Amino acid sequence: MTSLNLYSNSIGDVGVLVLAEALPTSRLTKLNLGGNSIGDAGAIALAKADSHVTLLNLEYNSIGDAGIIALAGVLQESQVTSLNLEHNSMGEAGAKALAAALPNTKMEWLYLKGNPIGKAGKVALGNLRNKNNRQI
Repeated sequence: MTSLNLYSNSIGDVGVLVLAEALPTSRLTKLNLGGNSIGDAGAIALAKADSHVTLLNLEYNSIGDAGIIALAGVLQESQVTSLNLEHNSMGEAGAKALAAALPNTKMEWLYLKGNPIGKAGKVALGNLRNKNNRQI
């Protein structure tokens, strides 16, 4: 199996912790965890998991700056090319961490709609968008 869609199954952080343990031995390349009440602990668990995932959907969760910063910290070593973080709780710090990490990643598509990233976050991501031909 290379694709897993768990959209809106209420797995929460506990479910993601279990899933993250299995990721290193899986062949998953597409993982949809949107709408699952995942917070920072779940995002941090995903960040620590070594995986082959290229498409990661985390839309409509509750991931804040701590979780986003953890994800940004491993993007450079990851296989992720598409990341959906729409409608989470990412603020300026998370946006700045993503902006700093993105130039050194395989990322081709990033969706951030509905996050309170603030003016500084918008500027950091806007500057990146002007330098790269990526969909942000």
